[in-house]
Order: sequence, then C-alpha cells, then structure tokens
Amino acid sequence: GQIGNGNTVGQATPVQVPNLAGVKRICGAYRSAFAIMGDDSVRAWGKNDGGSLGNGANTDQLTPVAVPAWGSVRDMGGDHQQTAALRTDGTVWTCSATSGTLGNGTAATSAVPVQVAGLSNVSALGFGFGFFHALRADKTVVGWGANDVGQLGIGSVSTTPVLSPTPVSALAAVSQIADGWGGGYALLSNGQVWGWGQNSSGQLGDGTTDLRKSPVQ
Repeated sequence: GQIGNGNTVGQATPVQVPNLAGVKRICGAYRSAFAIMGDDSVRAWGKNDGGSLGNGANTDQLTPVAVPAWGSVRDMGGDHQQTAALRTDGTVWTCSATSGTLGNGTAATSAVPVQVAGLSNVSALGFGFGFFHALRADKTVVGWGANDVGQLGIGSVSTTPVLSPTPVSALAAVSQIADGWGGGYALLSNGQVWGWGQNSSGQLGDGTTDLRKSPVQ
C-alpha cells in the first residue's frame, strides 16, 4: 500500500495519490510515505510494521491517514520499522518497533511518537537503516540507534544500540548530513565531505575498504 492509492497492485507508471492536496513536502521511507501538509501536519500511508507510521496501530494503510501525534513537522523519514520527525520547534520525535532506536535513553519500542531525549535546536536529520543522525544549530552532529558497523561515527562499534544521542567524533562546522544503509556523511562549511561506518564496497571514498568508526575525509 505504499503508493497510497487504495490497493496493493504494483504500478509501472505514476498514479495520483487520492484525497491528498496542499502538500508542502513528501518524505519516503522503506515501504511507506509521509506527506507534510501546508499547515505542517502529517498524513501517512503504506507499511506499518510495529507502528512505524506513528498512528498507534500496526495495520498497513492503503490510503493517506492523518497522524496528529507527529505534531507540526518540518521533515521526516525512516526505514521499515522506525521513523523520525523534525518538528518545527527544533525537537525530534521517533517511533520504532526496534528496541533501542527511539533515542530516549531506553530500550523500549513505541507505535506513537516519543521525544528524543536532550535534543533541541535541530536543523536537519539523517535517516539510516536502524539509526538516525541530527544536525544541531551549532553545526555539530549526534547519532543514536544501531552501531554494529560504526554507522554512528562515535568512535566505537557495539552490537547493542546506542540509546541516546551521542556526538559524532571530531566533527564540526557541518552544513548538511545524509545517512545510508550502514554509515553517514557530512558536508562541511568549507566544502569537504567526511564519512564513516561500513566501507566494504568503498562507499566512503577514502581509498580503502576499511570500516571507519569515526569520520574520515
């Protein structure tokens, strides 16, 4: 139902999502989608594993439904079991069916949005596979969630999730961030690009295939 047109039939050409107008921003996830409306409210549809749409249920949605619990949202995204949203007030909210990825200091899961602990003045989010990053107003970056291949960039690797936002090692003056399947990237204000995490296919572009627990240029 990730197309949002009321059925589960694959579409080889574009079809309009019905009953959806006045959209300001569209945000995709693994098998779901979110529309940020002109009033900053959220409508969601598609796969809803463990409540990743944030509506308190775990039933897939074939057409867009309003999800007031997300509040007033600037940007959002996620993967198949967790979603994060940046509210217009600079706070970050998450829902997740995966233990330890909410960012609230606990290993709990939640089918409704909960606030990420100790995080404010956020300007942008990075959406990874089981992990997230947040770019703060002071141009530093924090991450939380899965870190089994160093994808948080915090200088360590762990088989258990990092439960709270933790600073990315030695990274400052960041203007933009992006996350991939097993790592992250940062564009600095001087035009340099740094990356960290999984590197088995050379995806960090540093001339090696070495896993990087901390950012490398």
